[in-house]
Amino acid sequence: MKRLYRLMMLIAGRYAPQFRHTLGYVLAAVVVQVMSYAVLVPLFYIMCTPTVPLERLWPWLGLYALLVVAEAMLRLKSMGFTWHCWHRVIGDTRLRLGQALYDIPLLTLRRYDAGELADTIGGNVNVAASALSSLATLFVQMVTLPALMIVLMLLIDWRLGLAFAIAGGLMLPLVRRVQRLYQRDSLRVDAADAASAAQIVEYVSGLAVFKATGQAGADSPRLSAVFEHQHDAQQEGSHSAAYYVSLCQLIVQLALIVMIAVGGVLVAHGRLNVATLAALLVIAVHLIEPLGIIATMSKLFEMAEVALSRINALLKVAPLPCGAGASMPEDVTVELKSVSFGYRPDQALLHNVSLTLPEHKITALVGPSGAGKTTITQLINRFADPLSGSITLGGVDIRTFTPQQLAHAISVVYQDVWLFDDTIRANLLCGRPSATEQEMKDAAKAANIHDFVNALPQGYDTVVGEVGAMLSGGERQRLSIARAILKDAPIVLLDEPTASLDSESEFAVQQAIDALVTGRTVVIVAHRLTTVIGADQIAVIDEGRVVECGTHQALIASGGRYARMWQAQSVTVEVAE
Repeated sequence: MKRLYRLMMLIAGRYAPQFRHTLGYVLAAVVVQVMSYAVLVPLFYIMCTPTVPLERLWPWLGLYALLVVAEAMLRLKSMGFTWHCWHRVIGDTRLRLGQALYDIPLLTLRRYDAGELADTIGGNVNVAASALSSLATLFVQMVTLPALMIVLMLLIDWRLGLAFAIAGGLMLPLVRRVQRLYQRDSLRVDAADAASAAQIVEYVSGLAVFKATGQAGADSPRLSAVFEHQHDAQQEGSHSAAYYVSLCQLIVQLALIVMIAVGGVLVAHGRLNVATLAALLVIAVHLIEPLGIIATMSKLFEMAEVALSRINALLKVAPLPCGAGASMPEDVTVELKSVSFGYRPDQALLHNVSLTLPEHKITALVGPSGAGKTTITQLINRFADPLSGSITLGGVDIRTFTPQQLAHAISVVYQDVWLFDDTIRANLLCGRPSATEQEMKDAAKAANIHDFVNALPQGYDTVVGEVGAMLSGGERQRLSIARAILKDAPIVLLDEPTASLDSESEFAVQQAIDALVTGRTVVIVAHRLTTVIGADQIAVIDEGRVVECGTHQALIASGGRYARMWQAQSVTVEVAE
């Protein structure tokens, strides 16, 4: 439970002081409630006298009423967190998770399923916030109230209080057993929910493929399998601890029966007065409810702990260390110095790569699939840090720059363009939100997309659809290039921007690229060698190493790996023709 408390404090964040105050109010309310039950003993004793002395009754009744009102006021104060803070905790937690996702190296982040992340940021945050707003107060009440009431009963009459003390002792190992079962089941259900969310995202993203292969709809095998697993996990989780929960409730009921029997015997033999027995029975009846549901409520606590743990795990992923923000150099030469990289030290993707990308020159990275070309561009963009070696910009290690500085210095155009489900204007301006309307249109003209946009019924206010689904591949790519032109960064990374386009679209996109790269330091990843003949230098990457580097003519003349690649692609083109 201490771990659960620490996790709750972590999620509460800047509202942790208010959360602690809430727990304090609940604890105070429980103490006052127990005090009000203690007042029942003299109150009942007075009322059971043959002639009720009103002068003695009213003070005790007034004290009882005062305690009841005080308890109500304290509980009302404890609701303040739920009313004023819990929704802010949701927002703050999601913002903190968003910042964590921003800080996590992107190459690390890609190991997570989109659905799993959505489930954490969505469902788990809601569960965590609910834990703060209600479960925490229930926990304090369920633990402290039975304990204090049993102590009170023992003080009033140890013989009758012993029945519930023994019941509590018998229940404790059962509750711990229930907690372990619920924890196991909650982990299983949570994992099944995350897998289901991931599969739904995959299904929606690949719906066209599923339809084409006849795997869409209610009978989709990929969906039905994960939903069946989710159902099994939820069903098993709801039944595994039912036996122990029922046993706990039975023990509480038996304790009440024993108390009534023993109390009756004691009253019959004159060893206990009826007023004390009546007061103890009232206390016992109020004790039955929290004791009876404590095992059942354990499931909610375990669900909350699983949700809190998943959020905490994401928040604890080590971020990229951020520099203090060195001055951005005027020279925009990029240099890789003995760079090695891999997700694990024993599985390197790049091996001792040294390569200079001259200022205002075009460097092409070519080589077979999986050679490490895209990984190099991702390291330049600082999606991760090398395991060894360094990458410099103008002679300054890029790790000394802030993420914002590096983002302003680099524009990236990917093969798979990502556009927001928003207007063309919004998609362009995200490259430079402060740009004027004319600057935006000039960038669109340079990218050879302005005339197309103007011909649309709503022009720049046309919504492109999710991931730009309303546009063709070439149109999406030219919008992406226009966005990069508008950003006006001195370094441009092009990751196979024309690989999936037809000849006509490729020509239009290539014109847009020519406008983008002018006067900039450019790195272009390409499979089709014909697109990089004019590059100032071509680096051949193979198995994570730079095996050749030079101009097209020099590499052809050397007869090495590049020359063989050129010959192979030329033969392929001739056969295709």
